[in-house]
Amino acid sequence: MALRDSGDASQGAATALLRGPEREHTDASLVFIAEIVERVASFLSPNDVTCLRLVSKSTASQFSRHTTLRLSQPVPHWAFTAHWSPSACRRLPLARRRRLLRLTATSNHVPNLAFAVFSAGCEPPADVLHAALASGALQSAAWLADQGCPLLGALSAAAGGGRRDACEWCFERGCAWTHEAPCAAAAEGHTQLMEWLLQQPSRPVQALVLLPSLLASAARGCPLQALQALWGGSQHWLLRVEPRRALLPPAAAASPTPDWRQKVEWLESQGCPRTEEAAAEVASLCPDAEAPGRLAWLRARRYPVTPAAVRAAAAAGRARTLRWLLSEAVRPPDTQASGLAAQGGHLAALRELQAARCPMAPFSTALLAASAGSLETLEWLEGVFGAAALDLGERAVEGGLRAGSAEVAAWVAARAGEGEVGLRPGLWAAAAEGGSVEALEWLEGRGCPMPDDGSPYVVACRQGDMATLDALQALGCPLGPAGREGLTLARAVTALQRRPLSPLPPLRWLAAALAAAGRRAEWAAARDAAERHLTDVEARQAVLTWLDEQMDEQAESGGEQGLGPG
Repeated sequence: MALRDSGDASQGAATALLRGPEREHTDASLVFIAEIVERVASFLSPNDVTCLRLVSKSTASQFSRHTTLRLSQPVPHWAFTAHWSPSACRRLPLARRRRLLRLTATSNHVPNLAFAVFSAGCEPPADVLHAALASGALQSAAWLADQGCPLLGALSAAAGGGRRDACEWCFERGCAWTHEAPCAAAAEGHTQLMEWLLQQPSRPVQALVLLPSLLASAARGCPLQALQALWGGSQHWLLRVEPRRALLPPAAAASPTPDWRQKVEWLESQGCPRTEEAAAEVASLCPDAEAPGRLAWLRARRYPVTPAAVRAAAAAGRARTLRWLLSEAVRPPDTQASGLAAQGGHLAALRELQAARCPMAPFSTALLAASAGSLETLEWLEGVFGAAALDLGERAVEGGLRAGSAEVAAWVAARAGEGEVGLRPGLWAAAAEGGSVEALEWLEGRGCPMPDDGSPYVVACRQGDMATLDALQALGCPLGPAGREGLTLARAVTALQRRPLSPLPPLRWLAAALAAAGRRAEWAAARDAAERHLTDVEARQAVLTWLDEQMDEQAESGGEQGLGPG
């Protein structure tokens, strides 16, 4: 954008250069000589260089390698709004819309974050704030908190990111000290921040009881010297019970620090036991390039390398680690490993298990793959076992819908036998859980009967998913049982218990939808539900205050509580 402005400012110079009988038209972008553009680009962020490609064909060619905008870094607002418009975002499944919010929050660009929340049509859950704090994006964090994003877990997220400034921000916002915070700092190797957090006001009993967790975190992320300093504290007697000490070698074995071997050896010298969890932790957490070497080292030190490591590698999708384990005759005795791989959508891991002739149940594996929304895995399973062996039906369709994948649901339905996929009303709630407009439209196109109990709206409210609420309303899904629609609000309040997002926006949406449909909300029932079921103090108070305001307004307008036409 800046280059376009400078091109306009240089219009006169460009015109003089281009005058001549052979040239009647001018192009201001021609003033951008390749060498000058290269020099200008050297001062720009990678995202700005990517946008620079739009100036002309020559700049597009010159910066052909810069084709990706990184949402975790600031993106020019005009480019962000052009790409992430509501029409583009709201057809994405809820999981992908939330991922967009997390990435944008880390950029610390509040205008982009505000637009992303608007376009995504969903309330930012707590992990969006966590992402901002972990990256030190305090402007994003402040905006999210001001919008009502819960602070639950905020201090631990800031500590895990190694951000003392973010931790101080959390304290200023009223976050209480919690034992998870120093553990999070230790696990990521932020020793000084861990020590600073331990110096903050805390209950002495917490420091005593939770020392094993802190030591395990330090074994994971801190150097040996810091681990030894913690161990030498006055409370090390708490580790004399073997189950507590058993936590430490697995954490050290999978540690990303260069001295992980020394930590394991030192912990052994302190009497920590050799258990199979060490190999499983390595198989789960270490990159494929490192895990086989670490596993061989552990085995040489008489650590058991068992099928638990195979299951851990399969669940994490570590295909090369799996290959090494299987080549070392560490084989799973049952189908659990293949199920874990399918559940995570890890096709490469499934290929390794199948190549080694490990147990694999076609039906259950395919069902888990459908629930992961992994069409690629389903297609591979069909190629290996055949469609008849998979025998997929309504449960797989439901799993695909819950994963937000209309594509998987359609694939399963196309291959199921006649009558195997019963299009029952309950599938609408499954599709609402996946937060996919395309999935809802697929059900409507297939003639799936809509439920009359309002359950899809309750599910969407629980997830703060206004885009799905809009889609349900547009498709004509009933708000609730005829004449009893107002109780859906109370059910939505109940469903919001322990949900890490702001509760009011979806409730306001539902109340407005009831009013637009000529139905009154059951305010008293909703208030009773809030008092009974909302466990978060701030959320309960916010909902109760709002409900009281609505009841007061109804009383002032002379309305009667209850249901029926408004």
